[in-house]
This record gives sequence, C-alpha cells and structure tokens, in this order.
Amino acid sequence: VGPHERVLKSLASLPHDLLGTASQGAAENGADQELVRAVMVVDNIQRPRWFRMLERLKGRVVRRGTYGIMQADSPHPLSDEESIRKAIPARFAGVTVTTLEGDIDRSALKAFANTYNPSSNSEQLLLAAYVVVRRTRSSPGLPSSGAESVDP
Repeated sequence: VGPHERVLKSLASLPHDLLGTASQGAAENGADQELVRAVMVVDNIQRPRWFRMLERLKGRVVRRGTYGIMQADSPHPLSDEESIRKAIPARFAGVTVTTLEGDIDRSALKAFANTYNPSSNSEQLLLAAYVVVRRTRSSPGLPSSGAESVDP
C-alpha cells in the first residue's frame, strides 16, 4: 500500500470532532489549517488510536512523554483534543509551506517535516497528506482515486 492510500485511509478514520478542533485551533492561532490536518493524518498513521491509548496507560506509570494525535510533549497524559490545542500554537503558528502563488513549497514542507518528526518516512507521508487534505478541502466531493500525484 502506497502513501496515497495510507493517507486516504487515515483521513477517513479521523473523527469529525478532532478535525473541527484542528480547524478551530488553526484559525485561532493563524496556522495553516491544511498543514495541521495533514500532520494529524500522518500522526494517525504512525501512532494509531490503539497506540495512543497504550501511551495514555503508560502515562499512569511514566508520566512525561508525548501524547495524543499531535505527539505533544507533556508531563502527563493528554487526550487527542488536548494534544491538538497544545501543539498548534507551539508548532504551527506562523509556519508557511506554500508559495505566494499558493503552490506547495516542497522545501519548506520538507524542512517542517524534518523538524516536526524526523522519522525516515514522515516527509513523504506529510507531502502526500498535505496534497490530499488540500484537494479534499477544495473539492469535498472528490473521489479518492482523483487525487493528484504525490511523487516527490
């Protein structure tokens, strides 16, 4: 399964209330809503809901860690909603990954991906997720097979 399919599956599995929390947080903090949502999609792939539940259980014993869908650092366990509210002002406010013309600035997106989560595949997944989220927002009825290519 390629990045595009993984992204579509992850996006479809995200609860609408989490997407709403992300949109509201992005608007309140001057953050790129599509970037916030794209990171949520990638983090949902890398740390699915069942894994985040185990992290919260671990937090009862070893408190400090990263928690929630946005991998927010905290001295205590966070819910997905709390991690979104904490991560957006700290890590997304003022970040721009598009050109003045509105195109994806791949070098800026790559730099953000490597700063946010320097794992080996996060850059490719983030690009795929950002493309899908942007396409979905501009064409809500777009079938999943109609998304643009995400080859680097």
